[in-house]
Amino acid sequence: MGFCYERVYDGTKIKNVTEIVKEKTMKYYNRHHAALNRAVSGFEGKIMFFDLHSFEEELLMPGVKTRELPDICLGCNSGFHEKIMQTAVSAFEYFGYKVSVNYPFSGSLVPNIVLNGANADICSLMIEVNKPLYLDGRGGVIGETVENVRRVIRCICSIV
Repeated sequence: MGFCYERVYDGTKIKNVTEIVKEKTMKYYNRHHAALNRAVSGFEGKIMFFDLHSFEEELLMPGVKTRELPDICLGCNSGFHEKIMQTAVSAFEYFGYKVSVNYPFSGSLVPNIVLNGANADICSLMIEVNKPLYLDGRGGVIGETVENVRRVIRCICSIV
């Protein structure tokens, strides 16, 4: 769960979270996953989840960063469809972005119902965008980056 990160990609602990914070977090987590479970329950066919986030270099893992940060971090879980990942990497690189897979974040959101054995064909891809790529520093959005992310998502959907 990534609502309140306690560890980074390599397991290094960066924060101690109190029981009160954990309780509050789990309340939101459970509500969110219940809604996701309802959304996919009984659905037949393929489902493609895009788990979209962004990150700021200055706030990211103080003292933990071990290598250069990418423009785009793609995260996936084990058993992920390799063709989808290859398409995502190639598409972002086509637009000139530096891409990494499962660094500095890893994994991607999957509804609990699927993890608990529901029979569904679901793929989930996390896309983390480095904030300076789409924010101009004054709070304005850089439309070109947003549109490029949309293009990549459409490209991925065309092969699913």
